[in-house]
Amino acid sequence: MGEEGPLTELVIKTNNLIEGALPNYTGPIPMRPDDENHYVFSKWTPDIVPVTGDAEYRTVYDATPIRYAISWYDDVGDLLKVTQCKPQAIPQFSEDGTVPTKEGDAASTYTFQGWSSTPD
Repeated sequence: MGEEGPLTELVIKTNNLIEGALPNYTGPIPMRPDDENHYVFSKWTPDIVPVTGDAEYRTVYDATPIRYAISWYDDVGDLLKVTQCKPQAIPQFSEDGTVPTKEGDAASTYTFQGWSSTPD
């Protein structure tokens, strides 16, 4: 499930080898920056074989979507739930707009007013 190639064409190393030698990359692990995914170098494509002439190898990366865990707490500090959020997205407590409820008593009723990013 890897993704081939860099974001831009970039030569990271050139070697002059004799025929029959096996190319071996010894530089830093190739990186692929991205705001939506975390990419991990997987392999080179095509498969590395002994030199028979000019050759080019491209990186293959495995991508994992970046997600942040968002913890939602009630007014007394009890954890209500944990949701996942993409980078730069606005966290949502629920996809259908449901909000937390709190039971009232004979003297009080409660209406959800919104979220605070810091405890009171």
